[in-house]
Amino acid sequence: ARHVLSRAYQADGFVNMAHEAMTAALRLARQLNDVPQIGAALDGIVRILTKAEAPEAALECLEEEVRLASAAGSTSRELAALERVAKLQSRLGKHNEGSQKAEQVVQLARGGCRKRDLARALKLVAEVNMAAKRQEEAMDAAISAQSLFQELGDTHGLTAIWRLVLAVHKERDDDAETIRAWEDMTKVFEQAGHKLEAARLSRERAQWLLERKGLSAALEPARHERRLLESANDKEEIAKSMLWLCDCSTFIQRHPDEAFYNADAARKVFLRLGDIDGEVRALRALSQVHLSKFPEKAVKCSQEALEIARKAGGKRSQAVALQCVADVHAKLILRDVELGLMPSESIIEDAIGASMDASALFTMHGDDTGQVDTLVQASRLHLLLDEVEPALQAALTAVDAAQRLEEPRTQGRALLAVAKAYKLSGHAREMKQAAEQARGHFEAVGDAGGAAEVRRLLKGSRHLKSGDTFQAEFEQIWQRLYSDPSAPPPPQLPDLEEATSAESTHRLTTFPESLGGELKWYIWNGIWYAANSRIAEYCEGGEQKEKLASAAEDFQRMDKHFLTAKLERILPVASIRSIGKQAEAAGIAACDSALAGRSLAATSVQAHAAPRGVHNALWAILVQAVRLAAAAVTEKMMELPSSDSGASSEDEHPARGKGLGKGLGPAKALARPIGFAARGMSGHGAPLIDVRELEVAAEERRARILARPPPPSEAPEEAEELCLAGPASPAAGQAEWR
Repeated sequence: ARHVLSRAYQADGFVNMAHEAMTAALRLARQLNDVPQIGAALDGIVRILTKAEAPEAALECLEEEVRLASAAGSTSRELAALERVAKLQSRLGKHNEGSQKAEQVVQLARGGCRKRDLARALKLVAEVNMAAKRQEEAMDAAISAQSLFQELGDTHGLTAIWRLVLAVHKERDDDAETIRAWEDMTKVFEQAGHKLEAARLSRERAQWLLERKGLSAALEPARHERRLLESANDKEEIAKSMLWLCDCSTFIQRHPDEAFYNADAARKVFLRLGDIDGEVRALRALSQVHLSKFPEKAVKCSQEALEIARKAGGKRSQAVALQCVADVHAKLILRDVELGLMPSESIIEDAIGASMDASALFTMHGDDTGQVDTLVQASRLHLLLDEVEPALQAALTAVDAAQRLEEPRTQGRALLAVAKAYKLSGHAREMKQAAEQARGHFEAVGDAGGAAEVRRLLKGSRHLKSGDTFQAEFEQIWQRLYSDPSAPPPPQLPDLEEATSAESTHRLTTFPESLGGELKWYIWNGIWYAANSRIAEYCEGGEQKEKLASAAEDFQRMDKHFLTAKLERILPVASIRSIGKQAEAAGIAACDSALAGRSLAATSVQAHAAPRGVHNALWAILVQAVRLAAAAVTEKMMELPSSDSGASSEDEHPARGKGLGKGLGPAKALARPIGFAARGMSGHGAPLIDVRELEVAAEERRARILARPPPPSEAPEEAEELCLAGPASPAAGQAEWR
């Protein structure tokens, strides 16, 4: 009862009350001297305190248990408490202290008469050393523990040791040893008669080989898994194994006949078992098989899956069926696009609607994997319609769901969708950040295909530029405006230069460096003056005053450079003012683009006529430089939440103005809310999901959590053992709470 009460308090966020309830449970367990209950209560207290960011308090509680167990003379209780202390210290990064506690556990176990305690102690040493990245010490302890577990016939302990060995080999990128460890584990389970466990290990090896080496290497363990399941006569698991291969698009492409046989046979099995979810998944696999040659059959399979799911009324099967419909529509649409055809918007919107409906259903059932798949697909379809904001929002929501899964490949796919949306919107900096993060996730799991897709995206996005890139290109072009230092200076204008006719004015083809330097800062400050003045119109109160003050300072600096350029007496005053007007027009265009959340297009800055005294060729280069400066200002305004108006790094022009930040652009929103279905495939606008169903489902989940029994303790070793003499119960360990 105290356990249930503590979990209820945790669910409502009452940490102190949850801690008090669990402490009371620990006190009762100690009075009963019930070692399993003591362990369960201690684990609950550690979870509460760790979540409340009080790990030191959790350590003190465990240390107290060590002292009490030692005083009571209970060796098993003391061993369990010391093991918990060592593991917690290791998780907190106190590796030396954790190693000392683990050695203390070994010494205490050696003093006893149970080999099982010593094996567990050596396993603890291996785990602590593995966490500390001391791989050699971890392997030595693991080998010693392995021999003891083999002598005891403890398959459970052997499995834990093999997991450690696998982690070491994966850390070293030793593929041969990793595969050998998996094969040894599988053989032990086969010899013990545990066919289902051996099949599960074969599936793990196939999945790892598929990610690391491709389909060819994964086929043998996948087919070996099926043979093991056939020998165990587990029809349902055989069907699931067949569908697992069909989830790989490469398998469908290379082995279409086998893929069709697997999907069709799996469907028949699920049909006999009355498993609607399995039948829908099999129909989805059949639709994927038919897509390459018989698209009309693929569409028929997807429609049949949706009809079966709707008749059954199961939300999860409906989600899978809608995902199947969206898959078929999306792939047919993308194939048309590759052929140069553009489907109608209504067809694409139908596919988006199915994806979003499926996402809502997966969300209601807590299926983060399905939610990520459907949201990534919806984002891709939105991009076909050039709907950047819905595509980006769907991709960002997929990233949130992927983070809950903590699976690098899934996170990489979601981040890649974000990068593609940012590419279409022209946000180079955000696109590169998302792409680099996606590549890191793909490389972490050895997904060469995902990493290659990221490289292709980055290669195809070289036209996107950040503010610094535009500024560097401006500097390069501006250097082309300068005269050769050895060239004679241009003639100066008379004092009454305004009275001079246009025909008698010398037309400059280059600028002397002294005049060019003044004009450069005259242009930059002119762009920022116009941009800050423009953005002040959209602000209120103190922020508006700040923008106007920044614009006034920009104008003062602009005026200073104007006077200095005027004193050069090389260009007429009217011509200098014309250059300033061109800069101000560019500044207004930069502000408008930043407010709209997009990069500045060159055509957005209209070129004025060449002023008197400036050759047309020189004016064309100058306008090009002004456009680059305006593009840099646009990116700076979007990049920085609080940016200086001076886009240059020149110390004499300290930055003053503020950037756009996140608050002035239009708010991004989904085309339809994720929590509720839109039109979907019903054709009548009727939603498949109602908000009341979501609330009821949430209440049911919460009730199940509160009704959950206390977590099992690690204490009674005999209960954990899977004896080598015969197979374990197929149902053992199958129930797992999310």
